[in-house]
Order: sequence, then C-alpha cells, then structure tokens
Amino acid sequence: MFRHLHKMEKSPKSPKTVPHELTEIQKNRRVSDCRALLNRFKRGGLDRILTCDEKWVIYDNQKAGKQWLKRNEPGLLVPKPELHQKKVLLSIWWMVDGPVYWELLSRGQTITANHYCQQLDKVQQKLVEKGVYTSRIFFHQDNARPHTARQTLAKIEELGWTKINQPPYSPDIAPSDYHLFRSMEHFLRGRRFTEDGQVRAALDDFFKSKSTKFYTDGIRSMREKWKKVIDNNGNYFV
Repeated sequence: MFRHLHKMEKSPKSPKTVPHELTEIQKNRRVSDCRALLNRFKRGGLDRILTCDEKWVIYDNQKAGKQWLKRNEPGLLVPKPELHQKKVLLSIWWMVDGPVYWELLSRGQTITANHYCQQLDKVQQKLVEKGVYTSRIFFHQDNARPHTARQTLAKIEELGWTKINQPPYSPDIAPSDYHLFRSMEHFLRGRRFTEDGQVRAALDDFFKSKSTKFYTDGIRSMREKWKKVIDNNGNYFV
C-alpha cells in the first residue's frame, strides 16, 4: 500500500488542526464580515481600534522537550502535568501603542456580564487619562457570552464606543489570539509560578518588554487577515 502511495508521489504529513469545523453559513459570514471591515477601514482608522480578550495563564509552563543523551543512557523522568492545573484568567485591552488596561481575576473566577461592564468602566477611565477621544474608538471583541450580553451592549453604547464585528469562531483574525497571546506563551515557556503575584509580575515584564511597534504591527495586520479570509472563501488559513 505504501509503495503504491509513493508511486502516486504522495508522502505522509501530519494534519493541521483548526479552531472549529466551519459550516458553509459560518464561512459565508466570515467572508461578508471581513469584506465589511475592509470597506470600513479602507481609508484608515485601524489606529483607533481598541481590542480585548481573555486568556488563562497556567502556573506551570514547563514542557518536556527532547533530551540529548548517550546511546544506552535512560531518559530522565519527567512528571506528568496535573489534569487540573492551577491557572488564573487574564483580561486585557490594548491598542496600537500598547496595553490600556489589564487585570488578573481571582483564582477560579470567570467573567460575567456584570464584571465585564465594571472592567469597561475602568478601561474608559484609563483612556480618558491617556487623552484618548473615546467617542472615536472602534471597539473589537469576540463573541463570548459576557461580551454579547444585553447589559454589555448597553454599556458599550453608553461609553460611546463604536463596536465592530468579529465573525464567530474566528480566533485567526483576532489580534490577541494570533499576535499578543502567541508571543506571551513563548515568553512564559519554561516558567513555573506558585502564587498570583508571580504571574502578575511576569505579565507586567512581558507587556513592558514589547516595543510600541509590536502592538502596532498586531493591530495593523488585521487588514491582511481579513483579506486572507476572503481569499480563502471563509476557510481558515494555516
């Protein structure tokens, strides 16, 4: 069988995982939303985008890598990761010039619409302190329940922000997912924490270690991601 496949010039390759098995309706939604976003920002405005997301930060970021050993030397024993690892939830809002506001929730706490609205008030305060004209903000968030709750939508309208669409099941075009969090995972790799204060200090170091260009590139690449969705007929690009 393998010989026959080789004759057909085929070779084994590992499958690439995608965030979700998209239906045709979801693909079409991704294309239509991205076309609308490209049209809205064709004359600029990306620098006024405020984006946000949440991310679980685990305490033990050590990974078992390859071990370089002698031919007959047994491999070193590495403990299996705990099934339910300690972790804490990060919430962050950022723009082209860097983080506007971020916080760690108490361990075990998750986001509710009420808590999210309280966070939005804090973000608004930070924007005002930075001298940002909040009425000109384009607000980008995903479709998590606390983000789309009636209470939240009313709060966004109250703050005067303009909400822009994020197609469902589309982390590939969310700058926190494809840019910020990916870099953060590399930064935390190999680290082990024992308390929330250590996590907070490490995240503070990470955010401060990044230049303004890093954050600017993450936001301005959104247009390129939207084009890729359209070019791929709504399919994920990997």
